[in-house]
Amino acid sequence: MVLLLGLAFAGNVYAQKFGTAGMWTSTTYNGEYWVQTAVNKNTSLSFVCNGGSSELSIQVNGKFYDYDNGQFELLIDGKRNGNLRALKTAKSIEAVYGKGKRIAFPTQNAQKVLAKCFK
Repeated sequence: MVLLLGLAFAGNVYAQKFGTAGMWTSTTYNGEYWVQTAVNKNTSLSFVCNGGSSELSIQVNGKFYDYDNGQFELLIDGKRNGNLRALKTAKSIEAVYGKGKRIAFPTQNAQKVLAKCFK
């Protein structure tokens, strides 16, 4: 359990380091294809694409929130939606976290970057 938490944390720490503010970007790390959309270096949404698995998380002002643990909800085009495939054509992406706080994420370059995840 501790090892899994450590690996998830390491992945999240890595994820925050490759994003470009204002658009979707991607990288490969330890054989995994990571994608991210960033507001700035401390605020981003990221996940790993590997045959349907994902580790969807957001970072807001340096604090991490995990989707699988119910720490935030994803709004795609204004609707609650956990289908990551919808991110590819989204006109708006928001996360609701904490006590109803909202953060909007960029959609620029999503189709190109997410094409490798969702064909």
